Parts: sequence; structure tokens; C-alpha cells
Amino acid sequence: MNIERKDTPTATPLVARPSLPGYPPSRTGLLIGSVQVLVRGEIFELDIGTVCVLGRGQFCDIVVPDVLVSRRHLEIRVLPTGVMLEDLQSRNGVYVNGARLLRPTLVRAGDHLLLGTTEVSIFSSSSPGSEPRGVPLFRIRKRGAT
Repeated sequence: MNIERKDTPTATPLVARPSLPGYPPSRTGLLIGSVQVLVRGEIFELDIGTVCVLGRGQFCDIVVPDVLVSRRHLEIRVLPTGVMLEDLQSRNGVYVNGARLLRPTLVRAGDHLLLGTTEVSIFSSSSPGSEPRGVPLFRIRKRGAT
């Protein structure tokens, strides 16, 4: 993995890595295909070829209202080979399983993301029962070329 453990800012709490039913966290594979991104109780559907920016700014695809999140904080790129995460030079960083993201990295099923104090989960859209009931679903259409 292309991440390196660094000291976490005191304002960013470390949270235990979640595990998906039937998938031990240490043996999960890359997410391939369409994915769902869960942020603050809302689900966003991303298809292959979609480039999605998360941040505090009003022009982001997914707005994260957290003072510790930069205006343009994280880019999620859904490629045919996997889901790529890239920190957009945010002030407080992006943490994957408690380690700061230092370069573009492919995410794995069950990885835990933290932006400021906001937890972000990414699931395969094809996983049975991956969509929580009663949670709004938003579709983000392709914006950038892969």
C-alpha cells in the first residue's frame, strides 16, 4: 500500500477499522466497479469513470460540512482497475486505516477513511445488503475522463 504511518493531528481522532460481513479486514480485495460512498448518513453512487471531489467548498461533488476539512480535500476516481484516492493537498490530510495518505492509492473493501472528524466509507455497489435502509441515495454522474 502507498501509505505511511505518521502522527495523527490531535483534532483528528483515530477510529477502529470497520469490517464488512464475511470479509476479514486483513484479507479484503480491491473495490472493482461501481461504488457507494457513505458520508454523514448519505450515500453517493459512483460509476466507473466518475471523478468525485469531497470537501467543504460549495462546488465539490460531495460537500462535507466539517471545519477540519479543506475546501477541496479528497478526490475519488473510479477506474476499471479499482477506486483511487488522492489527497488534494489538504491541510489536515486524509487518513486510511489510521495512516496518512501521502500519494494516490487504491482503496480496499473495508478500508476506513477519515477527513477531519468525518468518517467516510466506500462499499462495492454489487455487495448484497451494502446499502443501509432508510438512507438517501444520490448518483454522481461521470465528470472526468479516466
